[in-house]
Amino acid sequence: MSGTNNLKSAAADMMCCASCGIAEGDDIKLKTCTACKSARYCSVKCQKEHRSKHKKDCKKRAAELRDELLFKQPESSHLGDCPICCLPHPIGGEHSAIVACCSKIICKGCDHANQLREAEGNLQRKCPFCRHRVPASQQESKMDHMKRVEVNDPFAIDQMGIMRYYEGNYEGAFKYYTKAAELGDVASQYHLSCLYREGKVKMDEKKEFYQLEEAAIGGHPTARHNLGCREAENGDDIKLKTCTACRSARYCSVKCQKDHRPKHKKECRKRAAELRDELLFKQPESSHLGDCPICCLPLSFEGKYSTMMACCSKIICNGCVSANQMRDVEGNLLQYKCPFCRHAPPKSQEESDMQMMKRAQANDPFATLQIGIRRNEEGNYEGAFQNYTKAAESGNAASHYFLSCLYLEGKFVEMDEKKEVYHLEEAAIGGHPFARHDLGCREAENGNYERTTRHLIIAASLGYELSMEMLKANHARGYVSKEDFAVALRAHQAALDATKSPQRETAEKWEKEWK
Repeated sequence: MSGTNNLKSAAADMMCCASCGIAEGDDIKLKTCTACKSARYCSVKCQKEHRSKHKKDCKKRAAELRDELLFKQPESSHLGDCPICCLPHPIGGEHSAIVACCSKIICKGCDHANQLREAEGNLQRKCPFCRHRVPASQQESKMDHMKRVEVNDPFAIDQMGIMRYYEGNYEGAFKYYTKAAELGDVASQYHLSCLYREGKVKMDEKKEFYQLEEAAIGGHPTARHNLGCREAENGDDIKLKTCTACRSARYCSVKCQKDHRPKHKKECRKRAAELRDELLFKQPESSHLGDCPICCLPLSFEGKYSTMMACCSKIICNGCVSANQMRDVEGNLLQYKCPFCRHAPPKSQEESDMQMMKRAQANDPFATLQIGIRRNEEGNYEGAFQNYTKAAESGNAASHYFLSCLYLEGKFVEMDEKKEVYHLEEAAIGGHPFARHDLGCREAENGNYERTTRHLIIAASLGYELSMEMLKANHARGYVSKEDFAVALRAHQAALDATKSPQRETAEKWEKEWK
């Protein structure tokens, strides 16, 4: 009897205002508390007055409701079923295809069966779902995709956000992800959580968790796994380690990482490639040589406009070298000294070599590089490789470029295209214009003209004339847009102008007169 009375009491409470007790009638409509879904109120005033008494129970009940929703087993993953055969899609994208015309994900089995049927009947290729003609080009496919975006297709909008993310336009990606998430796209909520975690937008752990939970509720397995790892991290003795490749998934143990590898492998590689491209196509602040340590103006990467000092391994622009010499002459100073470290210059090549060796022994990366260059000129490729490797480990971009040359030519090391490209990329990331230009040429050979243009624009923006000429030629062929060419031309001229100064012009004039 007591149980029945409690149910009746609870039912009566639901029919009355939790604050004033007035019953619901024809003239009075009660509104339910949006958080706990239990208390009901006749007015906003009653809700505010009852808040202090209700707050604790409300939060507790809201948390219980959230957990009920969060830990409910989804009927399927966020990908759902194939709309043709109605079988669940596997998590990995390699077993399905996205059709641009209707933004549907079709399993490879249905797609293959449709192609066979059309081939046997000599029929025109059409989408298995909407029967729209398959786009004849990438441009037509993009137009179909944009049409889906315009009609607020959440999956198409999410794909547009992914494209913006690849381009480095994180603000645009955030807008598209947000719009798709509002329309119920689960993957977009996971992508938003990644933006909040990585700081592509303002880092916010609460928003990151909320988006992860929403994605997990919608059946996103990676979001669910990440939530599990986060909960494990909050334990007393468990510390999570981030996947070193994709920087997104986290694991409590090596066993968990190995168990999750088959599901995570494709997404991990994709995300790792995205992160690599973000780093690779970021415009360096300066070339690999940096600025002159005296005048703090950018150094020209043409060696004839600067001098390397053996005493301190600093590269000084000829303007500062000549200005220092003039000062010494005008001051009747007996001995010329290094403009940077004020050390007396070497009196012979032997003394210069000894100073260079001292710098190399002190792990100076530039001096180590110079030793490597000398060993290479002597034909001692093993010694060159060892010195280049040591300098590269210390962050010297030029050493990476020289290592790529060794792997290209097969000197001392076996020819290895992967290692060659890796060192070219590391050199390019460090601001080496020759390496950047070579990467652009490689992409052109592979037919990747968009990536070629991006590489050449970066190299031209560093002041590399050959890249600017190649951009000009590609613009004439229609591979480079007018806007991109104009941007590159302005940046190229600005880079050249930044290396000029009255002192450098005077030094160049004197050099021509002495010749």
